Amino acid sequence: MYITEDIKTTGRKRKKYDLKAGSVSLCDYYGKQIYDALIYRKAGTFRENAFSKNGFKKNSLDCPSAQPIDVVKEDLRQILKGKLVIGCALSNDFESLDLAFGEYSQDAFDLQWHYYDLSYSTEGNPIIERWALRRMCAELLQREVQKSAIRNASEDAQDTMAVFRDVTISSEPTEKVTSII
Repeated sequence: MYITEDIKTTGRKRKKYDLKAGSVSLCDYYGKQIYDALIYRKAGTFRENAFSKNGFKKNSLDCPSAQPIDVVKEDLRQILKGKLVIGCALSNDFESLDLAFGEYSQDAFDLQWHYYDLSYSTEGNPIIERWALRRMCAELLQREVQKSAIRNASEDAQDTMAVFRDVTISSEPTEKVTSII
């Protein structure tokens, strides 16, 4: 069974690049949301200026509906076991949950491993520019997504599945795609 995952992160105060999960969403093969959770973060422990991308305000994650990180991790462990997890930049998402990449799933497929531009520096060194989900949807599905600056984990998980289902496994097989079919 295929499941797409998306996590919206927030940086912790004092640590510019220390991203921690703020919300997680999972969708099935048909794009139906099967899991959605806010992750509890104490107010003031993350950068509120990240609102422009992830929508988290000062008290967004310090609320009764937010789940403790351990509860979310256990939920993910149960849901993802034995599934193929599809996403964009999956290693960053798993890291934001303090997990080893692939810890909860036997297999993972990162769309950014498949969709990228390759160029070379003047010294002849390869430069890989991985496509963002927005570009994948625009170029592969001819659909504009993430129209507002604030991104939503649920919508991104659905869009990720659409790229995987409607383009990746439906297109001319490549070595990467053939290995998962």
